Amino acid sequence: MRLFGWPVAVLAVASGLVLSQTPGMPRAAAQSGVQDTKSGSVEFEVASVKLTDPSTEVAGRGVPILRGGPGTTDPGSVQCMNCPLDYLLLRAFGIGRHQLAGPEWLTTKIQIVARVPAGATAEQGRAMLRNLLVQRFKLVFHWTKEERRGFELAVAKDGAKLTESAGPEQAPAPGSTQQVNLPGKTAIRVGVGIPTNGVMSLTNPQNLVRTVGRRATMEELVQQLSDTLGQTVVDATGLKSKYDFALMWSPGAPPPPAGADVAEASEPQPTLADALRTLGLKLEAKRVVVEVLVIDQGERIPIEN
Repeated sequence: MRLFGWPVAVLAVASGLVLSQTPGMPRAAAQSGVQDTKSGSVEFEVASVKLTDPSTEVAGRGVPILRGGPGTTDPGSVQCMNCPLDYLLLRAFGIGRHQLAGPEWLTTKIQIVARVPAGATAEQGRAMLRNLLVQRFKLVFHWTKEERRGFELAVAKDGAKLTESAGPEQAPAPGSTQQVNLPGKTAIRVGVGIPTNGVMSLTNPQNLVRTVGRRATMEELVQQLSDTLGQTVVDATGLKSKYDFALMWSPGAPPPPAGADVAEASEPQPTLADALRTLGLKLEAKRVVVEVLVIDQGERIPIEN
């Protein structure tokens, strides 16, 4: 068994993609592995699942690409390329990378092309992906609880400084990119097939992480922080609204190449603690109970159609 981890650069792309915006799932369905009938339509209309052919693997450093689905600019279809099975399990079950354990072959890359029934919700989309993976790979799994070192996200002494989202939620325009405006005159452009609501992190060439939220809950923020830090972060803020925010912080500069001249000391980059402080939030180290999804067995090669 292994616990799966993803580099921050990969998470920066992955965490903002389809089916990852709202953590969690109906626990009864997750425990038994049965179809989640409470979510309504739980089957894709048509779905192709196959192993990725290394000779045709998408260029671009092998980063998982998962696009489309309810709540995106392409709600009628889901497509994945360069997608390891463990990565898709995280998205489907709404858990962090530190919450998945299983055999080494879960890193096998697959590709999926699926058609989503009209009118499906994001929750139903996650249920469809869960059921597809369980059925095609004949997965058997169980949940367990472990106590680990982690963090609590809490409100700082001077109170929260978050901007509540204004106005009704608007669905993204089909088949188009969209500009998302955030507090502090910050704007990002969201590509086709990617949700415009929720939390995502992007790492720039200067090794700075930009974590942005639009109509985002604290639950979504702690899930993103858990993925980025590789440790469980639990929500102790008591904040229940949806918020718009933008954070810029440094996870630590990479060491200079061997033999390179050491640059003059520059102004220190903001840490995650510094960035959270601008929102009136703080992280406190705690012992926390973590729910872990354990994959007991399954087939290495999926049933394709």
